[in-house]
Amino acid sequence: MLNALLAQAQSPAPTGPGGGIGFFVPFIFIFIAIYFLISRRGKKGQEQQQQQKLGSAGRLLVGVGLVIGGYFFFLFDTSVEVESHYIAGYGNIGGGRVNNLGRMQDRSLRCFAGIAIAVVGAIMIISDKKS
Repeated sequence: MLNALLAQAQSPAPTGPGGGIGFFVPFIFIFIAIYFLISRRGKKGQEQQQQQKLGSAGRLLVGVGLVIGGYFFFLFDTSVEVESHYIAGYGNIGGGRVNNLGRMQDRSLRCFAGIAIAVVGAIMIISDKKS
């Protein structure tokens, strides 16, 4: 009985094809970090300096996000090479490049992540200008 309970406790919980809540964990951490960067106020003398750092970090995030999103949108190759095989009576079958669904999903998710980083940077810049 005890062995059965231990075996169930050690087996991983089944997740769906989207990965469950694990997909949202990085975004939750990003928004928590942004919340602390925006809401934390220092002394009056340090407040202006922190706002300048927030604007600089925002511009950096926008640039990095656009570079990441642009790379995966324009330059990331989603196709893979397929071997050709000779079959008697038919000749060569296959060969060339075909799209890979896993790489296509990686491309779309990484483009989305780059755009999300750029949006967070834009929010930081806007909050800097309002202050």
